[in-house]
Amino acid sequence: MIKKDLKRKNIAKSCCELFAKNGFSNITVNAIAQQAGIGKGTVYEYFEKKEDIILVLMECLQEEYDNNLLSFDNQNHTPKEKLFSIFEIFLSDDEKISMQKEIYKQFLITTLSSPSDTMLDYHENLRNKYICVIENISEKFDGGLIFDTIIGFFTISISTKNYDLKKTITNYLEPIGGTH
Repeated sequence: MIKKDLKRKNIAKSCCELFAKNGFSNITVNAIAQQAGIGKGTVYEYFEKKEDIILVLMECLQEEYDNNLLSFDNQNHTPKEKLFSIFEIFLSDDEKISMQKEIYKQFLITTLSSPSDTMLDYHENLRNKYICVIENISEKFDGGLIFDTIIGFFTISISTKNYDLKKTITNYLEPIGGTH
């Protein structure tokens, strides 16, 4: 079982750049197989449907993101710095983080356009986890309101031209985070 999970993760990770650059809905299983260096049948051996691939990719990227967040959290930072670090995916211009943001965008679009219970459960669990993380930073923070507002801004940015997501989120978080 562990070997199969590792293979699933490797196939999904190999598609990261492909999904980020071309959009999930524009990619065929043939393109996925070619990118992963496997046959189309092998893709179906590890994934029931194409949407399962982006879900596994999200899980891999989320695990990496959480590890970075935990590392940051273990350092001596202010509540404001910790709050901003949670939403680094929307604020950073780093190429790797920008790719993660694009994958999250593709995942969100896929979830909204063809929701499955698995994708909805994943997003609900992600939301609940980050609400707890936010509220653990400071009892003054309403984790649900903050998380939902940021995701709302991100959703708006997907469908609005010239929307400055970074500026909007920064302006929103700045007074919430306080001075210390």
